[in-house]
Amino acid sequence: MKEAYMAIDAHARHCVLGVMDETGRYCDDWRFATTETELVRHVVAVKAPKKRLAIEEGPLAYWIAQTLKPHVEEVFICDPRENALIGRAANKRDETDTAKLCRLLRLGELKRVYHPAEDHRAVFKAAVQSYLDLVDQQARLKQKIKAKYRQWGVAVSDTVKVYHPKRRESYLAQLGSPAVREQLRRLYELLEVARQGKRQALRQVVELGRRYPEIAKVVGSTPDS
Repeated sequence: MKEAYMAIDAHARHCVLGVMDETGRYCDDWRFATTETELVRHVVAVKAPKKRLAIEEGPLAYWIAQTLKPHVEEVFICDPRENALIGRAANKRDETDTAKLCRLLRLGELKRVYHPAEDHRAVFKAAVQSYLDLVDQQARLKQKIKAKYRQWGVAVSDTVKVYHPKRRESYLAQLGSPAVREQLRRLYELLEVARQGKRQALRQVVELGRRYPEIAKVVGSTPDS
Protein backbone atom coordinates (compact mmCIF):
# COMPACT_ATOMS: atom_id res chain seq x y z
CA MET A 1 0.00 0.00 0.00
CA LYS A 2 1.62 3.25 -1.15
CA GLU A 3 -0.85 5.57 0.53
CA ALA A 4 -3.30 4.82 3.33
CA TYR A 5 -6.53 6.77 3.75
CA MET A 6 -7.59 6.23 7.33
CA ALA A 7 -10.61 7.34 9.33
CA ILE A 8 -11.51 7.12 13.00
CA ASP A 9 -15.01 6.94 14.42
CA ALA A 10 -14.36 8.13 17.97
CA HIS A 11 -16.45 7.51 21.07
CA ALA A 12 -15.74 7.99 24.77
CA ARG A 13 -15.00 4.30 25.40
CA HIS A 14 -14.03 2.91 22.01
CA CYS A 15 -12.80 3.93 18.57
CA VAL A 16 -13.02 2.28 15.17
CA LEU A 17 -10.11 2.78 12.76
CA GLY A 18 -10.67 2.00 9.09
CA VAL A 19 -8.10 1.89 6.27
CA MET A 20 -8.50 2.28 2.49
CA ASP A 21 -5.69 2.07 -0.05
CA GLU A 22 -4.95 4.45 -2.95
CA THR A 23 -7.08 2.39 -5.37
CA GLY A 24 -10.23 2.73 -3.24
CA ARG A 25 -10.12 -0.79 -1.79
CA TYR A 26 -11.29 -0.89 1.80
CA CYS A 27 -8.70 -2.98 3.59
CA ASP A 28 -9.89 -3.50 7.15
CA ASP A 29 -11.05 -1.89 10.37
CA TRP A 30 -10.30 -2.37 14.05
CA ARG A 31 -12.21 -1.58 17.22
CA PHE A 32 -10.22 -0.70 20.33
CA ALA A 33 -10.35 1.28 23.57
CA THR A 34 -10.11 5.06 23.38
CA THR A 35 -6.67 5.50 24.91
CA GLU A 36 -3.51 7.19 23.66
CA THR A 37 -1.61 3.91 23.66
CA GLU A 38 -4.20 2.07 21.57
CA LEU A 39 -4.63 4.94 19.11
CA VAL A 40 -0.90 5.14 18.43
CA ARG A 41 -0.46 1.36 18.30
CA HIS A 42 -3.14 0.83 15.67
CA VAL A 43 -2.14 3.78 13.46
CA VAL A 44 1.55 2.81 13.54
CA ALA A 45 0.60 -0.76 12.62
CA VAL A 46 -0.78 0.40 9.25
CA LYS A 47 2.03 -0.25 6.76
CA ALA A 48 2.16 2.57 4.22
CA PRO A 49 4.74 5.26 3.36
CA LYS A 50 2.03 7.96 3.42
CA LYS A 51 -0.85 8.00 5.88
CA ARG A 52 -3.74 10.45 5.86
CA LEU A 53 -6.27 10.43 8.66
CA ALA A 54 -9.82 11.84 8.85
CA ILE A 55 -11.77 12.51 12.05
CA GLU A 56 -15.18 14.09 12.34
CA GLU A 57 -15.36 17.16 14.56
CA GLY A 58 -16.37 16.32 18.13
CA PRO A 59 -15.22 16.49 21.76
CA LEU A 60 -12.34 14.05 21.16
CA ALA A 61 -11.21 15.35 17.76
CA TYR A 62 -8.49 17.78 18.86
CA TRP A 63 -6.98 15.37 21.39
CA ILE A 64 -6.88 12.52 18.85
CA ALA A 65 -5.39 14.81 16.21
CA GLN A 66 -2.63 15.99 18.54
CA THR A 67 -1.93 12.43 19.65
CA LEU A 68 -1.62 11.03 16.13
CA LYS A 69 -0.07 14.00 14.30
CA PRO A 70 3.52 12.68 14.68
CA HIS A 71 2.51 9.35 13.12
CA VAL A 72 0.69 10.47 9.96
CA GLU A 73 1.33 12.88 7.10
CA GLU A 74 -1.94 14.75 7.58
CA VAL A 75 -4.81 14.82 10.06
CA PHE A 76 -8.05 16.13 8.57
CA ILE A 77 -10.72 17.18 11.10
CA CYS A 78 -13.91 17.52 9.09
CA ASP A 79 -17.39 18.95 9.53
CA PRO A 80 -19.86 16.08 10.11
CA ARG A 81 -22.76 18.23 8.90
CA GLU A 82 -21.26 18.19 5.42
CA ASN A 83 -20.96 14.40 5.30
CA ALA A 84 -24.38 13.52 3.91
CA LEU A 85 -23.14 10.11 2.76
CA ILE A 86 -22.68 9.20 6.43
CA GLY A 87 -25.25 11.31 8.25
CA ARG A 88 -28.23 10.30 6.10
CA ALA A 89 -27.33 6.65 5.71
CA ALA A 90 -30.02 4.16 6.67
CA ASN A 91 -27.46 1.64 7.89
CA LYS A 92 -25.67 3.42 10.76
CA ARG A 93 -22.76 1.40 12.13
CA ASP A 94 -19.33 2.53 13.29
CA GLU A 95 -17.56 0.30 10.79
CA THR A 96 -19.80 1.43 7.91
CA ASP A 97 -19.35 5.09 8.83
CA THR A 98 -15.59 4.66 9.00
CA ALA A 99 -15.42 3.09 5.53
CA LYS A 100 -17.46 5.97 4.07
CA LEU A 101 -15.26 8.54 5.80
CA CYS A 102 -12.18 6.88 4.29
CA ARG A 103 -13.78 7.12 0.85
CA LEU A 104 -14.65 10.81 1.27
CA LEU A 105 -11.10 11.55 2.43
CA ARG A 106 -9.63 9.77 -0.61
CA LEU A 107 -11.94 11.67 -2.98
CA GLY A 108 -11.20 15.02 -1.34
CA GLU A 109 -14.85 15.56 -0.44
CA LEU A 110 -14.40 16.53 3.22
CA LYS A 111 -14.78 20.06 4.56
CA ARG A 112 -12.07 20.96 7.05
CA VAL A 113 -12.86 22.39 10.49
CA TYR A 114 -10.29 24.82 11.85
CA HIS A 115 -8.31 23.67 14.88
CA PRO A 116 -5.28 25.51 16.31
CA ALA A 117 -1.94 23.88 15.61
CA GLU A 118 -0.51 24.78 19.03
CA ASP A 119 -1.89 23.86 22.44
CA HIS A 120 -1.81 27.45 23.72
CA ARG A 121 -4.06 28.55 20.85
CA ALA A 122 -6.42 25.68 21.63
CA VAL A 123 -6.55 26.89 25.25
CA PHE A 124 -7.33 30.41 24.04
CA LYS A 125 -10.04 29.10 21.73
CA ALA A 126 -11.57 27.14 24.63
CA ALA A 127 -11.52 30.31 26.77
CA VAL A 128 -13.40 32.22 24.07
CA GLN A 129 -15.93 29.40 23.74
CA SER A 130 -16.41 29.40 27.53
CA TYR A 131 -17.08 33.14 27.48
CA LEU A 132 -19.59 32.79 24.62
CA ASP A 133 -21.34 29.95 26.45
CA LEU A 134 -21.78 32.18 29.51
CA VAL A 135 -23.13 34.98 27.32
CA ASP A 136 -25.71 32.55 25.91
CA GLN A 137 -26.52 31.26 29.40
CA GLN A 138 -27.14 34.80 30.65
CA ALA A 139 -29.42 35.52 27.68
CA ARG A 140 -31.43 32.34 28.32
CA LEU A 141 -31.88 33.23 32.01
CA LYS A 142 -33.11 36.70 31.09
CA GLN A 143 -35.63 35.14 28.72
CA LYS A 144 -36.81 32.78 31.46
CA ILE A 145 -37.27 35.68 33.89
CA LYS A 146 -39.33 37.67 31.39
CA ALA A 147 -41.39 34.59 30.52
CA LYS A 148 -42.08 33.92 34.21
CA TYR A 149 -43.41 37.45 34.68
CA ARG A 150 -45.59 37.15 31.58
CA GLN A 151 -46.93 33.83 32.86
CA TRP A 152 -48.32 35.64 35.91
CA GLY A 153 -49.64 38.68 34.08
CA VAL A 154 -46.78 41.10 34.74
CA ALA A 155 -45.65 42.97 31.62
CA VAL A 156 -41.94 43.77 31.43
CA SER A 157 -41.53 47.22 29.88
CA ASP A 158 -38.11 48.20 31.24
CA THR A 159 -35.51 45.55 30.38
CA VAL A 160 -32.83 47.37 32.39
CA LYS A 161 -34.85 47.77 35.56
CA VAL A 162 -36.21 44.22 35.61
CA TYR A 163 -32.71 42.71 35.76
CA HIS A 164 -30.97 45.34 37.92
CA PRO A 165 -30.16 43.95 41.40
CA LYS A 166 -31.38 47.10 43.20
CA ARG A 167 -34.36 47.94 40.98
CA ARG A 168 -36.01 44.59 40.30
CA GLU A 169 -38.03 44.67 43.56
CA SER A 170 -40.72 46.83 41.92
CA TYR A 171 -41.39 43.97 39.51
CA LEU A 172 -41.29 41.31 42.20
CA ALA A 173 -43.81 43.33 44.24
CA GLN A 174 -46.36 42.93 41.43
CA LEU A 175 -46.51 39.18 42.00
CA GLY A 176 -49.21 38.10 44.41
CA SER A 177 -47.78 34.68 45.21
CA PRO A 178 -44.78 34.41 47.57
CA ALA A 179 -43.91 31.07 45.98
CA VAL A 180 -43.66 32.64 42.51
CA ARG A 181 -41.52 35.46 43.91
CA GLU A 182 -39.21 32.82 45.38
CA GLN A 183 -38.99 31.12 41.98
CA LEU A 184 -38.00 34.43 40.39
CA ARG A 185 -35.41 35.09 43.10
CA ARG A 186 -33.76 31.75 42.34
CA LEU A 187 -33.58 32.70 38.65
CA TYR A 188 -32.07 36.05 39.63
CA GLU A 189 -29.44 34.24 41.72
CA LEU A 190 -28.49 32.12 38.72
CA LEU A 191 -28.35 35.25 36.58
CA GLU A 192 -25.88 36.88 38.98
CA VAL A 193 -23.71 33.76 38.95
CA ALA A 194 -23.72 33.81 35.14
CA ARG A 195 -22.84 37.52 35.11
CA GLN A 196 -19.92 36.98 37.47
CA GLY A 197 -18.72 34.00 35.47
CA LYS A 198 -18.94 35.99 32.25
CA ARG A 199 -16.82 38.80 33.71
CA GLN A 200 -14.19 36.31 34.90
CA ALA A 201 -14.20 34.52 31.54
CA LEU A 202 -13.76 37.81 29.69
CA ARG A 203 -10.77 38.73 31.88
CA GLN A 204 -9.21 35.36 31.04
CA VAL A 205 -9.81 35.88 27.30
CA VAL A 206 -8.16 39.30 27.47
CA GLU A 207 -5.21 37.97 29.43
CA LEU A 208 -4.63 34.95 27.18
CA GLY A 209 -5.07 37.06 24.06
CA ARG A 210 -2.24 39.45 24.91
CA ARG A 211 0.35 37.15 23.34
CA TYR A 212 -1.27 37.22 19.88
CA PRO A 213 -0.24 40.17 17.67
CA GLU A 214 -3.25 39.78 15.38
CA ILE A 215 -5.59 40.43 18.35
CA ALA A 216 -3.54 43.41 19.51
CA LYS A 217 -3.76 44.82 15.98
CA VAL A 218 -7.56 44.55 15.93
CA VAL A 219 -7.91 46.03 19.43
CA GLY A 220 -5.52 48.84 18.54
CA SER A 221 -7.54 49.76 15.46
CA THR A 222 -10.83 50.26 17.30
CA PRO A 223 -12.08 53.84 17.81
CA ASP A 224 -12.23 53.44 21.60
CA SER A 225 -8.57 52.44 21.97
